[in-house]
Parts: sequence; C-alpha cells; structure tokens
Amino acid sequence: GKWTYLTEGSIDQVAPADGLAGTALTINGTGLLGGGATLVSVTLGGTEVESIASATNTEVKVVAGDRGAGKVDVVLTANTGATVTKVNGWQYVAAAVISLVSPDAGQFGTRVTISGTNLLQGGTKADEVPLAGIPATIVSSNNTAVVVDAAASSGQVVVGDVVITADTGSF
Repeated sequence: GKWTYLTEGSIDQVAPADGLAGTALTINGTGLLGGGATLVSVTLGGTEVESIASATNTEVKVVAGDRGAGKVDVVLTANTGATVTKVNGWQYVAAAVISLVSPDAGQFGTRVTISGTNLLQGGTKADEVPLAGIPATIVSSNNTAVVVDAAASSGQVVVGDVVITADTGSF
C-alpha cells in the first residue's frame, strides 16, 4: 500500500472578522476539508457553531454559536479527523446593551434615538429596527446610537420591545 501526504489546509480569511452568537460567517482558504469529503465539526474558541450551512475545500459557511467575548481559534474538523486551524481567527464581541430610547413614545414620523453600547454587534450598520414590532425607517446607525423614524401603526396603542438587527445577518 501507499500513503500520500496532502498539502495542509489553510484558512485565509474569516468574514466578518467579529460578531456574536447567530452571526453568519464565511471562512475562505484552501484545503478546508482536510483531505476529507465533509466537515464533522467547526468550532470557534472550542464552541460548536450553531450550523454548518455549506462546506467546500475553498469556502465554509457557518453560524456562530454562543460564547463569551474575546479572540478565538477557528477549527475545522474533517470526516478524516484532520483539522485546519486559524489561531485567533475570529472575535466574539460583547452583547449589545440598549441604555436609552428617546423619546419612549410617539406616532408616525417621530424621530427616535436608541442609545447604548455595541449596538451593531460587530456589524457595520443596522439593517432592521422594529419599534414595538413595527419596522422603523433607519436614519443612521453606529455602535453607540441608532436613529430611526417611527412607521405608521394600525392606529391602536402598541407597546413592545425595541430590537436592532445589524448586518451580521444570515445566508
């Protein structure tokens, strides 16, 4: 019998470079399947990803699992047992905290400023901001303030949460 050593796999890029649980990641490189046919595991800092959406030798798409903030190793494990690792290849960011919604009531067209920390959760902009379940029009967004204009409601008083979804999105 013969044995052939294959070129070691290499992770060139993980995009986005940071995020939190639920962030859709694209991992690019070469030999990502480690000589195997499939990946049996992808971990970020020892935490299994929520899902592996697709995997080829040059691109792997996953959704990050839940873990504390910090730089972490990205480890792909093939069905052969071979691993491809990028040390400190991704960073979990701290969860967002909304500290103030001002004003906290209004009607169609009311300009609302949502203040806090890490509001974009590793993203570059807010993609969706519902106020009490009704999508608002985004005026501007950064990690400490998101400004929106309230949309029309059903005409009834509606009370609910403010949610910010950043562009760390899904596939």
